[in-house]
Amino acid sequence: MKKLISGLLIATFLTFNIFPTDKFDRIADKTCKKITGQELVVSAEDTGLSTGEKVILGTAGAAVVGYGAYKLYKHFKNDKYDKIADKAYEKIVNKN
Repeated sequence: MKKLISGLLIATFLTFNIFPTDKFDRIADKTCKKITGQELVVSAEDTGLSTGEKVILGTAGAAVVGYGAYKLYKHFKNDKYDKIADKAYEKIVNKN
C-alpha cells in the first residue's frame, strides 16, 4: 500500500504542475509588461490547482486516511489479549 501511495504522489508531482507560476508564466509576464507596459491579467481560474490535480491529491489523501483507518481497525479488532482470554474461557467452560 505504501508503494501505491508513493507511486501516486510521484506521478502527481511529475504529471501535473502543482506550482502555478512556472518559467513560461514568468516569460509571459515579462513580455506583456515590456510590450504593453502593464501586468499580465490572469483570471481567478488560472491560479491554484487544476481540477485534475485536486482529484489526484484528494484520491491520494483518501487512500492514506483509509489505509490508516484500516490499520487502526485491524489493530483493535485482532487484539491478542482478547484471543488469549477467549481461549482461556473456552477451556474453563469446556472442562466443567
